[in-house]
Amino acid sequence: MNAPLLVLYGSQTGNAQDVAERIGREAALRLFSPRVLSMDSYDVSGLPTEQLVVCVASTTGQGDPPDNMRRFWRFLLRRSLPPDSLAAGRYAVFGLGDSSYPNYNTMAKKLDRRLAGLGARMLLERGLGDDQHPNGYEAALDPWLTRLWSALRAACPLPQGVPEPVLTEDDLLALGPPKYRVTTLEPGPAAEAAEAALAARLQWEQPHVAGLAEAVLQRRQRRPSGGEQPDAVPQAAVQGSDGGLAAAARLAEAAAAAADFRRLAMYVQGVADPASEPTAAGAAAGSGAGTGLAAAQQHPDRTCDGASTSGSGAAARTPYSYGPWRPYLARLAANRRITAADHFQDTRHIELDLGASGLSYEPGDLVAVLPMTPEAVVDSFLERLGLDGEAWVRVEAAGAGPGSQRQQQQQQAGREPPAVVARVRSLVQGCLDVGGASPRRYFFQLLVALVAYKTPLRRRKEGLCSAYLAALDPTRAEAAGEEVRMAVWTEPGSLRMPRQPEAPLILVGPGTGVAPFRAFLEERQAALLEHQRQQQQQPQQQQPNRQQPNGQQGQPATAQDEAQAQAQAQAQAQAQAQAQAQAQAQAQAQAQAQAQAQAQPAPSAPPAPCTLFFGCRSRAADFYFADEWTALAAAGVLHPTHGIITAFSRDEPPVTAAAGAAAAGSAVAAAAAAPASAPASDTDAAAPPPPGGAVGAAGAVVSGVGRVYVTQRIREHGGLLWRLLTEGGAHVFVSGSAKRMPADVAAAFADVAAAHGGLDAEAAAAFVRSLEAKGRYRVEAWS
Repeated sequence: MNAPLLVLYGSQTGNAQDVAERIGREAALRLFSPRVLSMDSYDVSGLPTEQLVVCVASTTGQGDPPDNMRRFWRFLLRRSLPPDSLAAGRYAVFGLGDSSYPNYNTMAKKLDRRLAGLGARMLLERGLGDDQHPNGYEAALDPWLTRLWSALRAACPLPQGVPEPVLTEDDLLALGPPKYRVTTLEPGPAAEAAEAALAARLQWEQPHVAGLAEAVLQRRQRRPSGGEQPDAVPQAAVQGSDGGLAAAARLAEAAAAAADFRRLAMYVQGVADPASEPTAAGAAAGSGAGTGLAAAQQHPDRTCDGASTSGSGAAARTPYSYGPWRPYLARLAANRRITAADHFQDTRHIELDLGASGLSYEPGDLVAVLPMTPEAVVDSFLERLGLDGEAWVRVEAAGAGPGSQRQQQQQQAGREPPAVVARVRSLVQGCLDVGGASPRRYFFQLLVALVAYKTPLRRRKEGLCSAYLAALDPTRAEAAGEEVRMAVWTEPGSLRMPRQPEAPLILVGPGTGVAPFRAFLEERQAALLEHQRQQQQQPQQQQPNRQQPNGQQGQPATAQDEAQAQAQAQAQAQAQAQAQAQAQAQAQAQAQAQAQAQAQPAPSAPPAPCTLFFGCRSRAADFYFADEWTALAAAGVLHPTHGIITAFSRDEPPVTAAAGAAAAGSAVAAAAAAPASAPASDTDAAAPPPPGGAVGAAGAVVSGVGRVYVTQRIREHGGLLWRLLTEGGAHVFVSGSAKRMPADVAAAFADVAAAHGGLDAEAAAAFVRSLEAKGRYRVEAWS
């Protein structure tokens, strides 16, 4: 009997799942009996009885477990688990990460330590794949797998007389049995019924798009024409020239197909369906093939009548919630280029109207965009494979596995398992990046830089999502009385603002990385305005009017004088009585005012001014939102002297090595000589500009060798940053390219700790790690 092998994975974008399934396929060829499951779909109570376990884990956010690993990980962290819980088993761990992030492969390392801490025995040293390697994570995976098979065979030798299988390259490339079964619906009543059901469902799910159902039904009369795939397909073809509503219908169908297929994939993996679980707001997020249709049939007159009362749309009322299982068709309100016309990089500022979506978010969260593959590319793809794009198909789970087990359970309970019923064209357009022949996994901020390049064969290529967004033209659509829509939802991000507004923010956002910090600063601006409003509404303490009686000294004379004196005395007595009554009334009013003041909440603390490090090529070409930073500094949101610190790498002349060293020495000397009570900006502006250098936006010295980047600016402002971190409790946020920038910025902050905190290199690096552990140093980066 083949030895059982449990392969578990925690995957966010699918890479860890791909690795786990590869291990499972190869294990079966090597005469093991593998089970491949996501960690959360595995019954963790059976883990103590497993003898051979291989875990593949990725890392998300700030060293967090992937979504389909969270429950599994929480269980392993229970303090009640005995230290020998897993003593019967042997394990191996492979991690997938990106070394440009501070928390490189954190979850794999933690999982390795925790399994060992519960008594499990290690099969071999953990492997760590790095996306930054020129060959990706496979560079570490391939040699690790060779060692894994040797370790597994040593742990479970083959029976006597059974030879070790000899695997060919074709064997290793075989994909195994299919996970899905695809059935083509016959043209005629079956296909028309599917189309009608989808039209009703989409209108129910997107009630703000009037006429959507009719537009879906009209697609039957519109047969797109094929054509050759050009080097660069005009993305404007995505929206089409046949009107905004027709384009919205295509978009809605493709988005529904992508969402349903995502749900089906989770089902096939044996993962609990998040779409059927309540959200944090208590709303259901289901997106099955029949969910919206059933609701529409039961409540034909019901509409989504909510309207957002805030920027986040949190106050809107919807009969369900939007998300990955049901993207919201948002109206594109603006799309404008914000780089100079002659600049090589086309960067767009895009505004979306979330309307009555009910989507809520915080500064630092992400907007997920589902881009559409251009019609001409889809036509070429369908023609190449000989597929009819207008044919209707049903996609469902097939074969053995956790999905088929759940299918049997749901059928026994009288529930229909999930399936995808869609046009072939919609499946291709919503679920595939045809140009890259890869699954669609795109999450973009809406400060979008167009990705465009030429291959070694001089063929022009464009990024699917960025080109899709850049080509959308709301102005032209509005002129024609139409609207452009996009399929979007929100995702939690890694950047979380501190709840205490008095905590300073140090924001490092070169290039398009500055996008989330606009939201941060707008949030701080709102907090500042609220603080000012509360101060203005504080009741003024009224001081009682004190009347001093005017006494008179006189000498009695005649009887008439005595009568006059008595009359005056009576008048004075009445005046005094009135004054006492008035004083009592004033005292009561003052006491009441004081009681009201005590009953009112204390005014919020004033938000601390922020410091933003921004880098780009040129002030004139790609200094994003320059006017906004100036206005925020004038409003007190950014610090007036060191609020915006810039590095224009192509504008400012490079400095020689000798001049750079001299400038660095003078800056450190000035910092060491500055008194502890010096203003925050004094030390950083103390050194004179070196030969060939320049003065930065905050009076900072431009020093160093070669072009100027934000990491150099961070070192130049080391005294300021050290005081903000150690005395002001500042939080650091880093956003931008994942290639080298996050690691370089972390190294720059370590240099600051060494230069201005008197720490050695190891202690300085530990200081930055301590900020990460406390949640005061956070990174959001993308490739």
